[in-house]
Order: sequence, then C-alpha cells, then structure tokens
Amino acid sequence: MQANSIPYVVHVSSGGGGVINAGPVSGLHDVEGALDAVATNILHLRCGNFMENFLTQLQAIQDQGCFYYPAPGDYPIPMVATQDIASVAAKYLRDRSWVGHNVLAVHGAADLSFDEAAKIMSDVLGKTIRYVSLPPEQFRQVLLSHGASADGAEQFLLMFHAFTQQNAYAAEPRTPQTTTATTLAQWVKTMLILRPSVQTRHMSALPKQS
Repeated sequence: MQANSIPYVVHVSSGGGGVINAGPVSGLHDVEGALDAVATNILHLRCGNFMENFLTQLQAIQDQGCFYYPAPGDYPIPMVATQDIASVAAKYLRDRSWVGHNVLAVHGAADLSFDEAAKIMSDVLGKTIRYVSLPPEQFRQVLLSHGASADGAEQFLLMFHAFTQQNAYAAEPRTPQTTTATTLAQWVKTMLILRPSVQTRHMSALPKQS
C-alpha cells in the first residue's frame, strides 16, 4: 500500500471490534491496526457470519440432514451472504467521497440462531434439517480428525465462544446502514438448489425440482 500509494482501501474484517481471545477474529483486528498505520483512506468491513460457511457442512446436511457447531442453537448472530459484502465493498471503492479511517458493519438481512437457520433450510429444501450443538471437546476431536492442527482447533473454538457466549457481535450494533438484502432463504435457494456446480455434486441431497 505504501509503495504503490494506494489511495482507497476496503478491508474485509469481522464483527466484534476489539475482541480479544476470539481466535482468528482477534487476528483480523490486529490486521486492521497494521493497515491503519499505512493507509490514508481505509474502510474496515466488520462482517457477520458468512452464510457460505454452511457449505463446509454440505456433506453432513446431505447425508445426515444435520449440521454441527460448538454453540447453542438458540443464540442469534448476524448472517450475511458474501455477495452482499462484495456489493458494499464495490460501492465504497467507486464512491470516493469518504476519507480517513472508518469502520462499517455488514450484518446481512437478519440475526438468526442456528435453530432458526435449520428451520429455514428445511422450509426451502423441503426436507428436515436439524442443528446439533456439540460440546466443545467433541467438536475439537472432529476438527483434529479432519486434519486441523491442535492450535487451529483451539482458535476455532475460541471464535465460536466469543460470538455465541460473549456477545462479541454486539460491538457493532445493527442499523439500517449495516443491514443488507440477501436473506438466508434466498441464499439457500440460490446456492443449494439453483447453482449448477452444487447441483451436480450434491443433487442426491436435494428435493427434485418439477
């Protein structure tokens, strides 16, 4: 940024400004500080939980009708489609009327619990999808069995603890400006039913379309 005198920067960060002991999220806020040290005009987008994270559990959704996290099922968090993050980033890269160091949350259309997310998936897909809350130690073993390092598994657990038990997302309250358009129902329909790449690999998991 310094060598090329880049005048405007939009940085995709995470919700929970200033949160410590939040795994990789705390690392992102360290990056914010490093970028602020060299940027003239920068906007940090502190985003909610990516809806695309559900794709990492697509096989479990397909084969078992479940998805799993080390978090309570009734705790709402902001869920945002990455296409909405891209739209916000593009808007502020085109509109150069802002200056200085800025922060903007990107929260998606609504805060949802994982239980509510499962209900939405069930309604859209036409099959029962359940959310299963796993004890942290059990989830750690799942991560390790899939090749995660011990530190990687620990950082992941710290992140979920911060967002679902320490209310880390409350650091950036939802406002009309931070609320974006795509609902989880729209995302499920687009990503799990209409996208040919997903359809080809996972059609057996989905209801037949007339």
